[in-house]
Amino acid sequence: MTTHQLLTIIDLIRYGASRFNAAGLTFGHSYDNALDEATQLTLHALHLPHDLSPVYGQARVTEAEKEEVLGLFIRRIEERIPAAYLCGEAWFAGLSFKSDRRALVPRSPIAELIESGF
Repeated sequence: MTTHQLLTIIDLIRYGASRFNAAGLTFGHSYDNALDEATQLTLHALHLPHDLSPVYGQARVTEAEKEEVLGLFIRRIEERIPAAYLCGEAWFAGLSFKSDRRALVPRSPIAELIESGF
């Protein structure tokens, strides 16, 4: 696997989403698709806020930062650990919660019901 051409935040996110889809991962622990999960892992590894403006997508990453992100991608694919557990954080109904293997991470449709006044 050659990753030397991955230079920016958006490069990493796109690469992660492609790898997740190719690996046949399933989603549902906070996020329901490969792109959102790759974004979560990338921003977590880079210590950036989850609501980072897209304008920063072209920001270049250091080699060490890239390795940190790719390490999370590899664990997600090979160990099938949900992103919420890898990050230690799950988002639910707009709120951040600490998360690990002991926690059941609610799926997003439940949050939508709560937010709509269920």
